Amino acid sequence: RREKNMMMNSCGSGADERTQMIVDDKSMHLLYEEMGVQDGSVITSVNPEEAETAHAHTGMIPRSRQLILSVLYSVSSLLLALVVPNVSIVFSLVGGTSGALLAFIMPPVFVIRLGLIDHDYTKKMIAYGLIVAGIFIAVLSTAFSIYDLVSGEEDKDICDS
Repeated sequence: RREKNMMMNSCGSGADERTQMIVDDKSMHLLYEEMGVQDGSVITSVNPEEAETAHAHTGMIPRSRQLILSVLYSVSSLLLALVVPNVSIVFSLVGGTSGALLAFIMPPVFVIRLGLIDHDYTKKMIAYGLIVAGIFIAVLSTAFSIYDLVSGEEDKDICDS
């Protein structure tokens, strides 16, 4: 594996300030080829539209969007913690959904997206079957959690029986 080797230097001042990046990354090879840049060359970009296009081509999320998403996630987590009186409610709702997502849905999605089973119809159908089963399990576990919340059965202790 080759590590990313990106070094950022600022030069100039005021409105003429430019950001230079030394590029050495195989995953961005197509973008560089399209831009006419070779590995090890210096990219100078002053146009924000070009930067957004570069992010779209490489699949990278711009820093401003990362910051906005991080703040939204943090604020929503804080509000959820303030509103929900019992953390077991959150665990019951999130647990079944994320468990099904991690165990049944994401692995076959990765296998399909990586193209590891492109030519094998049987394996592809098994992967899609796992995705459908995972969605079914996630919906079912969420429905049971909501039913327990509405009926008030989540407060019962197993040891009292």
